[in-house]
Amino acid sequence: MKSILFTYLILLGIVYYSFFGMGTNIPGTWNLILFSAIKFLLICFVFMNLKVAHLFWKVAFPILIGIYSVSILLLT
Repeated sequence: MKSILFTYLILLGIVYYSFFGMGTNIPGTWNLILFSAIKFLLICFVFMNLKVAHLFWKVAFPILIGIYSVSILLLT
């Protein structure tokens, strides 16, 4: 449970920095591609841990990933 929560917090940080933090250093499109790749690796790690997770995380995390993915699609 702690590893899932920790990974989710890392994912939120990546989302934040992909939109606000590194936009001045890396062009916007490449920034989103780079952080989407990192996000994908973290999502794979989280889904490996979902076998032992609470039911709330098994439902909430895929919904949050879907919302984030749709927002990336609409913003690019």
